[in-house]
Amino acid sequence: MKQKTFLFDFDGTLTDSMPAVLKIMNIVFEEYKFKIDKKVIVDILKDQGVKKVFKEFRVPFYRIPWLIKKYREEFKKEVLFLKPVAGIKTALDKLKDTGIKMGIITTNGRDSVEKFLKANQLDIFDYICADIRIFGKSKAIKKIIKLNKLDPSNTFFIGDEARDIEAAKKAGVKSVAITWGFQTGTSLQKENPDYILNNPDALLGIK
Repeated sequence: MKQKTFLFDFDGTLTDSMPAVLKIMNIVFEEYKFKIDKKVIVDILKDQGVKKVFKEFRVPFYRIPWLIKKYREEFKKEVLFLKPVAGIKTALDKLKDTGIKMGIITTNGRDSVEKFLKANQLDIFDYICADIRIFGKSKAIKKIIKLNKLDPSNTFFIGDEARDIEAAKKAGVKSVAITWGFQTGTSLQKENPDYILNNPDALLGIK
């Protein structure tokens, strides 16, 4: 049997982070002189993802790196209060027992991710690629594959947003959309992922 590798998005996929994300976005956008309606942000995130949030609030592209920097600074304060998605730890432990290699690809800082993993007994990942650009996940996937000599045809990127599906396709790996994160199953299905999962246990059924 060929070695399988599961690469995971972090926010919304492994962590129940929507409340923290909204809190941080409110802080960051307020400093940028925006007044945001949390309900509007939630609706946009669930239906169309983070790209639409930036577009809706007319954030200039050149300001996005600054916003991400501020987001990471605030995230460090929130990370120890985050909890794993219900059922994800059990599923990950079972995947690990089967010999599947696992990694994380995230725009969050590595220190923050490692603190979360240690605090929740989830420090079982083989690879962590952190601090990447918000739209740079495809390059991160390719980097992990190249450095670790992985088989793209047996590599799966698992995420909760349309941009995660897009990144998987650009990187030439299987796309796995999950519905317990930020975007709805309906909006994710429009992106034609290879798999769409409704609960963490379903990860065990990926072929």
